[in-house]
Amino acid sequence: MENISRDLEREIANARPKLPKKPKKKEILILSQDGGLRSGWYLRFCNRLLMILTAIALSGCIVLYFMHNTIQTRNLQIIQELDHMGDTYQDLLHERETLMARLFLMQKDMAGTASKKKKSKPTPLPTSLKEELHKNTEANSTETARAFSNEKPEEKSVEPIQPVTPPTPAIVTVQKFSIEKAPEDESGTKKLMVKVTIRNVSKSDENISGRIFAAIKPRQGTDQDWLVSPKSSVKNGVPATPKKGLSFSIVRFRPVKFMFETEKAIDFFHEAAVFVFDKKGALITKCVFGIDQTDITEN
Repeated sequence: MENISRDLEREIANARPKLPKKPKKKEILILSQDGGLRSGWYLRFCNRLLMILTAIALSGCIVLYFMHNTIQTRNLQIIQELDHMGDTYQDLLHERETLMARLFLMQKDMAGTASKKKKSKPTPLPTSLKEELHKNTEANSTETARAFSNEKPEEKSVEPIQPVTPPTPAIVTVQKFSIEKAPEDESGTKKLMVKVTIRNVSKSDENISGRIFAAIKPRQGTDQDWLVSPKSSVKNGVPATPKKGLSFSIVRFRPVKFMFETEKAIDFFHEAAVFVFDKKGALITKCVFGIDQTDITEN
């Protein structure tokens, strides 16, 4: 054993090489076929860029999905409005034809009366007849004056005024009730479709306009459980907001469609009701139908 002095031990201890510190930042190194190394910093950049593009594409898909649903719903509403406008157009055409026929008949009657007046125009009397008539009228006037001077004037009888009966209100009835399952749209919403025909059963040919509702009632529940189209609250078995109903204008009859969004089947509901209001919001007709398409009551 060799004896090493303390000074030599200190020098050997101080002469030990210090290990280099490891870098905290991680790097990507690419090993080539010839054993060389090169930095792969661009791979990290590409990875970050790909993640950003993926996030942008995902957010764009979400936005486009909600926009598509909104546009699809709006398209369905426009289709229903177009159907309603088409029915109104047909009613207006029928009313126009009726008015033109009435105008033609009135012009024909006026022309006939004018021709009759021209034919019945009186011929002038000769002067000799005029003088004789004048003398006779003077004599008759003097005699009547003498008679009234000796007699008391008679009281005139006043006929009682007969009361004028107000016109009978227009009557509207609901017929041809049917309910069926509507085809699903692209959003997958399940719907039920109710079809009815409103008819003017009054004797007059006047145009009738107002608002109409349809409601379907489940087998168990209260008035608040009714499904109403167009949407409205129910009070005492009648829609509380008549002005929100579907507007209509008829001379004779018109078919109407109602859509109900529900996940339930047709057998879940017990009966349906159709409410017809006039322009002022007064209830004209209420018809209740069974889901088996048999009429139960009609008020």
